[in-house]
Amino acid sequence: MTTKVLLPPKEPVKALGRKLDEMRERGVYQAARSICAREGALVEHLFGSSRSLPQVRSRHLFWWELKDRGWTYKEIAELCERDWQTIRYGVRRACRDLGMPRGAAKEAA
Repeated sequence: MTTKVLLPPKEPVKALGRKLDEMRERGVYQAARSICAREGALVEHLFGSSRSLPQVRSRHLFWWELKDRGWTYKEIAELCERDWQTIRYGVRRACRDLGMPRGAAKEAA
């Protein structure tokens, strides 16, 4: 059995340390860690652009978690350095992956 080594994202993220500190201050760092651990990614991957399935699922589920906590798409987009429409798509995708009924993403919005 081979073990998969997780590496931080290749592309530099602007002030990654500050992003992680902001997550801690806003009380979402532990949720990010648990989501990433469950999906097989690192917290740093939430800010990367990799399209590997564990990293994409981690990003989408993290965005959904923030939206569920009452964050706006704009706030999530600013934290993750993404466009708000990308965040909205990811939240809808997470709803679908979680088996929520169609329209659940609109209720989360």
